[in-house]
Amino acid sequence: FRWFTSDRFCWLCDATQATVGDRHYADFRPEAGHRRSLITHEAYFGACAADGTQPSSMFKVPGLRLEHFAIDSMHAGDLGSFQDAIGSIFWLEISNKEWYRNKNEGLAQLNKDLQSYYSANAGRKMSKLTPLVMGQIMTKDPGYPFLKSKAAESRHVAEFCLVLAQRHRHGDGQRAAYRFRPSSRLAISQNEHLDTLVSMFEGLVSYHQTCGATPFVEQSCRAAMYKYLQSLDRLNKLWRRDVPAEDRQKLPFHIRPKAHMLQHMVEDKLPLFGSPARFWCYRDED
Repeated sequence: FRWFTSDRFCWLCDATQATVGDRHYADFRPEAGHRRSLITHEAYFGACAADGTQPSSMFKVPGLRLEHFAIDSMHAGDLGSFQDAIGSIFWLEISNKEWYRNKNEGLAQLNKDLQSYYSANAGRKMSKLTPLVMGQIMTKDPGYPFLKSKAAESRHVAEFCLVLAQRHRHGDGQRAAYRFRPSSRLAISQNEHLDTLVSMFEGLVSYHQTCGATPFVEQSCRAAMYKYLQSLDRLNKLWRRDVPAEDRQKLPFHIRPKAHMLQHMVEDKLPLFGSPARFWCYRDED
């Protein structure tokens, strides 16, 4: 398959990592240009022949076709795009100077809130995540907010993040809602930011819920994932608007190619395999 750092990295379509064109991987519309470039089993073998590349010997298995290779929700989401979203809201939480004198004070309060939430929801498992340290939210590598955690921990913290996003939007008895300073370039986008933040975690929580629902409803799972991906894209663009290209990498709500694979998962793999819970890696790793 194609190498993940190449411009055309996707083994299921001709999406590109280039910033121009209608096939950019972060176009999360169902009608995106890359959706018209899906690679068939026959086209894959034709490309191997044209390039003089030996296909994997796995294809010697009788009946195996390209479309039978699944996309793992755990690695693409829980150990990928979902960690970018969660790390971003945690970073916004602890770095808000209207609430905390410094990031260490914000981190301490975030840990208290997490402990309270999980004490009230004993079914969630965060034993390896709390107490959070700064290096789990922001480090020089990759250089943008990102939750460093195990997969199950990022999955279980999604509902807490929805509660936190609602708290950012409305405030509560202990603090006011999240506000950008009047001098901030994002001040005019205050409501858009907060509404989209809530929408993103509504989509993420709903996606997790649909994966475990009986019966599994493919359309609901797909709609939830699109709500998450499209909200993440809006936040990504909002935060990078009018920012020089060299300064965008360190901003929250990063989008990487793993998010593109999640779109393929709900579009191309659910009809074949059903719920992502049937073909993710959690059971195998146990």
